[in-house]
Amino acid sequence: MKKMTLVQKENAKGYIFILPFIIGFIFFFAYPFIQSVFWSFGEVTFKGGVAVNLTGLKNYIYALRSDASYYKLLYTAVVEMVVKLPLILIFSFIMANFLKPQFAGRNVIRLIFFLPVILSSGIVTSMEDYSLMQDLSGIVTVSSLEQFLVDMNFPGFLAGYISSAVEQVGTIVNSSGIQILIFLAALQGISSSIYEAASIEGATSWECFWKITFPMVLPQIIVCMVYTLVNCFINANNKVMEHIYNTAFVKFNFGVSSSMAVIYSLIIIVMLAIFVGSASYAAKRYEV
Repeated sequence: MKKMTLVQKENAKGYIFILPFIIGFIFFFAYPFIQSVFWSFGEVTFKGGVAVNLTGLKNYIYALRSDASYYKLLYTAVVEMVVKLPLILIFSFIMANFLKPQFAGRNVIRLIFFLPVILSSGIVTSMEDYSLMQDLSGIVTVSSLEQFLVDMNFPGFLAGYISSAVEQVGTIVNSSGIQILIFLAALQGISSSIYEAASIEGATSWECFWKITFPMVLPQIIVCMVYTLVNCFINANNKVMEHIYNTAFVKFNFGVSSSMAVIYSLIIIVMLAIFVGSASYAAKRYEV
């Protein structure tokens, strides 16, 4: 029997690692997904069982043209994701660098940043009126901050982006727990001897970041990117998910809700392909 190469062994470990997900996808997700796609092309009734009267693209046309709320919520979700994704990744990476060195109380600070991940389900998510982060973000109004930045000769788009980041500071912090831990593990996996050798050769801190740190954490950036995209698109507070749910279980229009879910899923897949493809291309350029 031919022995496996090192690459084949590493690939085998990867397949074993994702095997539970593959099994779960086949037995618990594939059938409902296929059923939703089928329902999206028809009118669903439940008289004496499930009956589907195929109507072609009628549900998709209604979702995109007639349901104004869905289109607006969909557009808002995509724009917010484009804005929040780099903010969450940058904040997570900065905090991971801050937590990397050994100092007193480091584990306590790690716990503080990870607590929102634990508390972001159930009744805690509905306690928006008592959110300390939202109260803090309201101290400085977004409009006044944006005007201040414009007065400081910041470009208009940059001033708007920074003010938007301040407005969403609570969401950014609450969404960064997992990413911080992933980046922290990646940074701690880089040998200090590499930085020492680069320092001896005269490399600056900026050069060390772009030539050592950034290329070596690019795989983890891709992982955090995928997690952030999916988590933000399907979290409990997502307005698009809420609208799809209400269309199905309040209005009992399962055909239209299925078409909305399919459209939403396709948008998520396209955005994942764009962002992950761009990051993977950058990783190849750096030969990670």
